[in-house]
Amino acid sequence: MDTTFPDYDDLPSVEGISEPCAWGLFSRNGEKDLYGCLHKVTPDIIREATAEVKDGVSISLNPHAIKVREIEEIAREQGVTFKQGDVIIIRTGYTDIVGAAEPEEQEAMINTGMSAGVEGSIDAVKWFWNTHCSAVASDSVGFEVLPATKDGVIGAGGSPDLEL
Repeated sequence: MDTTFPDYDDLPSVEGISEPCAWGLFSRNGEKDLYGCLHKVTPDIIREATAEVKDGVSISLNPHAIKVREIEEIAREQGVTFKQGDVIIIRTGYTDIVGAAEPEEQEAMINTGMSAGVEGSIDAVKWFWNTHCSAVASDSVGFEVLPATKDGVIGAGGSPDLEL
């Protein structure tokens, strides 16, 4: 598998989708690919990643749209450099807040349809794609802020979206 990836703006168009899309980018010889951006995790990347494991700092967020610039600022403050194949995990504090509530309060919180998450914008999709991460994850109901500002924009980038 080729380990170079196009810039987001160079991704192919897919019929019925208004923005560039990674769907089909990893398919070969007429066979539909099932792993998508997980191909970005190579043995060399795994070896490098094991050397970087250390304690981190959790930052709890009130429900809001997390901007890419906020992610970049926190990464810079923590000395984090994003590399191909990374799984980018956004910790919002949602599970801590819901877990500390009484059962009736938990149900009310979960049923609001609101939670913190990454902004649902094309700028965010471009940024995540261009970091060449293999997957994104969150401790919230959705990776993107809810209610969504745009329907499913992160998923079109081909990265597995791991939630709660």
